[in-house]
Amino acid sequence: TGHSLLPMEILIRLHDQIAPLLPDFLLGHYADVHRTFMRQLYRREGFHLFTDVQGQFRAQIKDVSPEGRLVLQREDGWERAYAFKEVRFDAE
Repeated sequence: TGHSLLPMEILIRLHDQIAPLLPDFLLGHYADVHRTFMRQLYRREGFHLFTDVQGQFRAQIKDVSPEGRLVLQREDGWERAYAFKEVRFDAE
């Protein structure tokens, strides 16, 4: 982002984002927490450029699995779930 933040500032921002979700999580309302999380994802709407080991492609974020895998759907409808660092978002 080009901005420097102190560790405490990062912690406070993270807390401010997570704290409102905690009551639902503790009550077992995981679907509500998941919906809130999905609404806040960066580039969650539309097709965007991504790169995996096979090269660059356009896809949209379909879901994030309970295990944290990013599910992408390509323009041709093909879906694949990626673990952390198996895919990267490319700026357009």
